[in-house]
Amino acid sequence: AYPDCVAETGDRLIFRYYAPYHSVANVFGDEFDGCTAHLVPTCPSDDDPPDDFSTCNFTIPAWPVDATYYFMCTQLDHCAVRGMRMKVVVGKGNSHDCLRVIHEKIQG
Repeated sequence: AYPDCVAETGDRLIFRYYAPYHSVANVFGDEFDGCTAHLVPTCPSDDDPPDDFSTCNFTIPAWPVDATYYFMCTQLDHCAVRGMRMKVVVGKGNSHDCLRVIHEKIQG
């Protein structure tokens, strides 16, 4: 899994992923822990066009101020085996932590 990151209310999380093979779902904590999403992905996979990356935005709501959001890829075993999931903690620190965490994961 990606390390936890910290955001602030009003921050926009931008997920960029290869649409035919990935998706992004905002899930509940128990779904995150078990890598089981029961809802339609927030940002579904898309076969049109098949060779493009998709961009999906999620803006942290102003309320509640202190909250935790969970995101995961719902495709095949991407969450459980590949660790494609991320917890975002709101209101506990510096919002630049999310960018650093994602950049380090991509570079690592």
